[in-house]
Amino acid sequence: MIVESTISGTTFCAVYGHLGATMYPGEGKNVGRGQYIGTVGSTAESGQSTPHLHLGVHYGPYGYPTGTYPGWCRGYAPSYTGGWEWPTLFIQAW
Repeated sequence: MIVESTISGTTFCAVYGHLGATMYPGEGKNVGRGQYIGTVGSTAESGQSTPHLHLGVHYGPYGYPTGTYPGWCRGYAPSYTGGWEWPTLFIQAW
């Protein structure tokens, strides 16, 4: 799931990886502070490993039509880290 937000004029996308199949409120809908968005996925949804969550923060708008996987969403691969922030540093800054 990818949630686009703007805080103090800074637009960013929070990327939640390995959520379960049921996510709320649904594609293209708004999400409010503190709103339930989903659960951690099962072993199968977590790549056959212990259920876990990946959190990524990417600066800038989503920039693609709803339902389209954005080209910038390639994770923390050593060959592509442009626009990504370490989530801990991001959270501490806000």
